[in-house]
Amino acid sequence: MDLIPIASEWSTTDFNPDHDLNGDNQITVADVMLAAGNWEASCWD
Repeated sequence: MDLIPIASEWSTTDFNPDHDLNGDNQITVADVMLAAGNWEASCWD
C-alpha cells in the first residue's frame, strides 16, 4: 500500500474511509503505522 495518499489526508475531513484503518473517523499516524504494518506483512504472504 502506498503510504503517501494516507499521509496526505492527515487532519482533513476529506479522507478515504478505507484509509481509516483503526476506525476513529480521522487519518492519523496510527493509520499510517497500521498500513505500513499491513504492507510489510503482505510481503511475507
